[in-house]
Amino acid sequence: MKIDEAPDAVSVEETAWVNRKAGSSILGHGVECFALAWTAGLLAAFLDRIVPAMLLFLAALAAVWFADKRRCTAQCAAAVIGFSLGMLLWAGYDIMIRQPVCAMAGKTVECTGYVTDITEIRGGRSVYTLRTKIAGHTQSIDWYADTEQPQIRISDTVVLKAALSAIEPDYRYHTAEYQAGKGKYLRIYDAEVIAHQPGSGFLPRRMLRDYRVYIKDLIYQKTAPQDAALLCAMIFGDKSGLDSETSDLLQHSGIGHIAVVSGLHLVMFCAVLGRLLRRTSARLRFLLLALGMAVFILLVDASVSVFRAALMLLIANAAGLFRRERDTLRSLSLAVLICTAAAPYVIGSASFWLTVSAVLGIGVIAPYLTNGLKCPRIIKDLLSFCCVSAAVFPAALLLCGESSVLAPFCNLLILPAGTLALCIGFLLLLTGGLTAFLLPSAGILCQCVRAGAGLLTRLPFAYLQAAEPPVLVSVLLGAVILLTALAAGIGRKQFLTAFLAVCTALSCIAAFSTAMSARQLRVALLGGSKQAAAVISLGGTDMVIDLTDQPRNAQYTAAYLERYGMTHPALLILNKGRAAAGYQEAFAGFDVQSALIRGADEWREDCTFCGVQPKFCGDDEMKITFDTAEITLSGEKIRICWNGMTVDILPSDSGEASKANAVIRYGEPLCSFALAGSKHPAAGNNMVLRLTKNGRGDVIPA
Repeated sequence: MKIDEAPDAVSVEETAWVNRKAGSSILGHGVECFALAWTAGLLAAFLDRIVPAMLLFLAALAAVWFADKRRCTAQCAAAVIGFSLGMLLWAGYDIMIRQPVCAMAGKTVECTGYVTDITEIRGGRSVYTLRTKIAGHTQSIDWYADTEQPQIRISDTVVLKAALSAIEPDYRYHTAEYQAGKGKYLRIYDAEVIAHQPGSGFLPRRMLRDYRVYIKDLIYQKTAPQDAALLCAMIFGDKSGLDSETSDLLQHSGIGHIAVVSGLHLVMFCAVLGRLLRRTSARLRFLLLALGMAVFILLVDASVSVFRAALMLLIANAAGLFRRERDTLRSLSLAVLICTAAAPYVIGSASFWLTVSAVLGIGVIAPYLTNGLKCPRIIKDLLSFCCVSAAVFPAALLLCGESSVLAPFCNLLILPAGTLALCIGFLLLLTGGLTAFLLPSAGILCQCVRAGAGLLTRLPFAYLQAAEPPVLVSVLLGAVILLTALAAGIGRKQFLTAFLAVCTALSCIAAFSTAMSARQLRVALLGGSKQAAAVISLGGTDMVIDLTDQPRNAQYTAAYLERYGMTHPALLILNKGRAAAGYQEAFAGFDVQSALIRGADEWREDCTFCGVQPKFCGDDEMKITFDTAEITLSGEKIRICWNGMTVDILPSDSGEASKANAVIRYGEPLCSFALAGSKHPAAGNNMVLRLTKNGRGDVIPA
């Protein structure tokens, strides 16, 4: 009997595809389940919510297992192992590394550091990032050197007698959280240089740094300052030259990612490089791409998203070498595993969660919802942008306090101009400045980006800001519901129905929360040890009163107003006016309705303050009608009368005893809030007093 050599007549290409497909799915979704559970366990330990997280995890796992025991047993086992290992990883990192390093705060030590980066800050000072050993562990630490230090360059080695300081949380900025997400827990403000050894030999870091400075100088020579600052931010991630107004416009319009070196930049860079290497063998191309990625990361201010993108690109390109099919979800899962295993602290990084959410949206959710749709390409692109925005929305709102509602349209309309400017920048970078004649065109494109962002952010409901706990909890719960529905593999129509239902519920909860807040009298006391400013909110309108006339008051106040979406303060009151310059800068993105300056000489007639013509008055007692409240200002004292209740705001050294419903004292060392009938006054800076119409009151963190 003759046996045919190819009985099924399957082509070589089809056979190879089947083998790749089978190989890529041999473990089912075990890798994804392990990575998701690993991340959940790591996050639960990081947030110190192990018990409730474990109960929720076990409940979800039991529901999945009982729903389909035959298919889900292996995946459930992988999830249990991943969750346990994730918790153990953070516990080990916290006990063995973070706690010993943080315990060094306040001590003076002699340390030897290798300079890996240099950043210029205001006042002519430099911040040197040192790679050194602290408590027996290799750490990166920032040294804020004074102007009298010797010339130190990247790749130099310095020996310091340094006083280590903890990175204290500051209400104005998320410095402590941001630095902790980079594995930095200490800083050096006071240090004596014992020895300085310049780097020698082949110094790639220094060469790349000098080349970067050369390109930046070239950009600033050929384009306007703010256009140059935006282009440098897009190419290198250096946002030091951007003013606050431009930064706010980019953030509110949902295109802030173009000013941060992200996975998009690395993908574009590798696309150009891959095009140049298209005639090389697969293995050589993979090695050269890996080398190119390393050079790119050293050249720019690499964020977590760049490392994640590099890992995903390497995994995706390595799949072809091992005859496996590319899988975005699996590549993302492996990248998350590698990133968090190598650096567990990134679990607290906002940029890490934003980039993971963006990749999930563009690589998983968008194809799931748009594949097979018969519609024009521009409609598919818009839907893809909507998927990315919807995926990023929960992380942005929970971690950053705001998220753009118009992000899909802003990306569709503005991003092409930004992408063209970025391409010109990369061309300048790759040609060593030979294409500098194209920089004026890049400047025009940057102007279009800024103008478009400014126009779109002025539209009503352009971006959403939320800080109320019910809204934040609802956003988190809605994200969990939608991800669960997506993982369950429900149909496209059912998923869209669930999405619309979640959006409707969130809108109702947000509207109800806003309505309840408008019915309360809220008095926020903001500032540090020497700063104090009050923000009074009632009936949807807000009043800002500067209390101590310190320049930094404006920064604390602006942070509070931005966090709660109070972009149109009805009245801004200053004493003496010495802090006017600080408010002029910090309130650049706010629409101040009117301004009043007490106890100061009038300025020239044509001078405006925060966009309005200020009014001037003396220090005499004055009364202001504010919605349904009456506010009396008398020297350094303020009395608020509302709904038969009174709130007094007094300096901490004032001996006056008040019979008000609430007494707020400001000044060093901490502000205090005393409520009628309460035996234990609350103390602390950046706190909010809430009073309802029925006389109930409480104090919460701002």
